Amino acid sequence: IVGWLRLLVVIVIIALAYYLYRKFGIFYSILSIVLGTAVFMAMASYHNKKITKRDKILIEIEFNEKGLKRINGEYKEFKDIGDDLIDENHPFGNDIDIFGKNSLFQMINTTRTKSGREKLGKILSLNKLPTKEEIIKRQEAVKELGQKVDWRKKLYVNATFKKKKSGELKELLEWCNSESKNAMPKV
Repeated sequence: IVGWLRLLVVIVIIALAYYLYRKFGIFYSILSIVLGTAVFMAMASYHNKKITKRDKILIEIEFNEKGLKRINGEYKEFKDIGDDLIDENHPFGNDIDIFGKNSLFQMINTTRTKSGREKLGKILSLNKLPTKEEIIKRQEAVKELGQKVDWRKKLYVNATFKKKKSGELKELLEWCNSESKNAMPKV
């Protein structure tokens, strides 16, 4: 509906500008074009905000649906199986289904950026065995993030929108390293 209204505004602007030009001269014609353009820009901004809100809701729904599929063991339907991350020379990578169909990667991967996906692949590959302290830190991080479902959903949504823009990683990293991690980065 908003798209049709925008078209109607353009038609009205043109018709009004022509009418005012014929009746009162060029000054009122230009004034109507300027005011009409302002109305059009306001409508376009409003429409874009509505589209963004709708898209964010759809991504939240996707996040929730994928979470339910993981819980129900239906993660095997996920397309990203990490097959490009398989290292044929890895001593045990092919034996324990880290990557590929029905793999650990396919089950837990919720990354939205290329660098995040690559980092998850490196962690799962265990090319360098972690120390006891690193394992404990990762376990604590997983436990903490496991309790922050809304935060993870917001990160998923915002990372999806950042991916569509050019400076995805820089702004996300700045936010991750900031003092206040409760507020999400603006999209």
